[in-house]
Amino acid sequence: MANDLTEGRDPAKLLRWIINETATPNYNNNPQATESSNNNDESKENIPITRLSDMGEEEKQKWTQIILGQTPDILNNRASLQQAIEKLHEIKGKIVDPSKVKNNKTDNAKKPTKSKDKDEDKEDQVPDTELQGDGDPNEEIKICISIIHNLLDKNEAVLAKLNGIPLLFELMQSSMDIDNEICLDCCTILHDATQNNPMMQNHIYSHNGIPITLKLLQSCKKTNYKIRAKLWALIHVISREHNPNFNIFLAKSGHQEINRILRIEQSNINDELLKEILRVARLINYMLGTWSDGNAKVFEILNILKSVNWVIYSLHSYVIRLVSANNMSPENQNNPIIIMNRMRTAQLILDILMELIGGIRLFMKRDDKCKKFVIANKNNKDITQKLKQLQKDLGDYCSMHRPNLKLEEKTKNGKPYKFKYYTIHNDMDIDKEKDKGKGLQTIDETKDNNDEEEDDGDNTDGIYLAMKDIWNTINSILRHVKRYEDHCEQQRKLREIWKKTTKKGQIYAKKEKLRQQQKASKLTSSPTPSSSSPPPNLNQYQMVLYRNKDNDNDN
Repeated sequence: MANDLTEGRDPAKLLRWIINETATPNYNNNPQATESSNNNDESKENIPITRLSDMGEEEKQKWTQIILGQTPDILNNRASLQQAIEKLHEIKGKIVDPSKVKNNKTDNAKKPTKSKDKDEDKEDQVPDTELQGDGDPNEEIKICISIIHNLLDKNEAVLAKLNGIPLLFELMQSSMDIDNEICLDCCTILHDATQNNPMMQNHIYSHNGIPITLKLLQSCKKTNYKIRAKLWALIHVISREHNPNFNIFLAKSGHQEINRILRIEQSNINDELLKEILRVARLINYMLGTWSDGNAKVFEILNILKSVNWVIYSLHSYVIRLVSANNMSPENQNNPIIIMNRMRTAQLILDILMELIGGIRLFMKRDDKCKKFVIANKNNKDITQKLKQLQKDLGDYCSMHRPNLKLEEKTKNGKPYKFKYYTIHNDMDIDKEKDKGKGLQTIDETKDNNDEEEDDGDNTDGIYLAMKDIWNTINSILRHVKRYEDHCEQQRKLREIWKKTTKKGQIYAKKEKLRQQQKASKLTSSPTPSSSSPPPNLNQYQMVLYRNKDNDNDN
């Protein structure tokens, strides 16, 4: 009876329900009693309800163990999860390629049944138990994986205790390019269990999770975009806020994999590839904005910003051509499905650009060395120029299609810009303002200093609000560039004043002028090498390779 009552129910929800119902007894809770009460209170049936606090110690202990899933004879989430993991350990080596099973089925259907006693080539054939019916030969493995995924919430410790982490990694390795569904499901379980879970990050670190994942990423086919995207997402959640894992990722040349995937060509861009790049962009956003060891010197060694610069340039020109109606054939301009697909791809590209540009913005806000590395480093100088051009193109597109959309917004009292589409990038103080009950209008930056409401146009068009957020993010970067250039100009002016007004400055100015004159005279006086000059004397370059010892002794 207890098995039927608790089967398929969450113990935590069941415990909350019992506490709620036994706190104040409600005798109208019985469905049968409710139905009978609707029939003029005829033959009302009452079921006694007992408080948990009024039970005896043995009865109370029994129900507590049932609710917490500590009874082995009653099925619960932990017991079901344990059984699924143990069963998966038993059948983990029985992964079969479904394509081979289908081919064997078609071959057996074509062959005439002459004799059943021939046992030739039995080793190369799939067992008959796997050929029966039209089901999946790996269905049992997938059912166990599905049970683990459904019951994993709050039970990650069971997965770690029963060696579920190396089991899932082993299944991923054995099912890669054989049955991608198993590989994808195992990767999803590890991703969901590890996200914001330091305990699982430590367990994966102890089982060499990062090297295994990188090896899977390198061996995976370049066109297997779904699994590659999930592997990048797994690397992100394993490494986020866990420097030992992230250090192993860099030590195993993970940054070179990042540079390789970002070196894209516009002719090879498709939606599935963009989804993979989006996962990589989120990892780069963490590296630039949050990674505790990320500074200018580290990123100079990793040389990632050069690839980021390339992908921003490539996606910039691609998205402008994508949203422009001039690049569409006349028959496709009125096709809503094609337009919708193009806008969906454009939105995906904008998401990637927001992650990369937002990461650059956060990196520049770290310290002055990071700001100088982005602005003044010779390898990264053109990043700001390309961002300025991207901002101009996005602004022109929005002003053409949404003339009422106000791009630049004025902030009040130094409050940060509030993102309209990418709300997850809003600063924490905006959320605190909302939690205090002040409402959105007190921090609404769409109003100017005269408190006059501005019309942002059609707020239902997410692509224009996304462009607006990117536009303002670039605007923040360009403000940092302007401040840096103004600071450099001010320092140059102060240096000139120091050269003219101080004694040391005047001496330094004379020496500097003398060095410039000497350098100019060397350039003008150095003769140009003539083509008819005689060959050098080779004897002066000869080396003594042998010395006569007799001559040395005579001397």
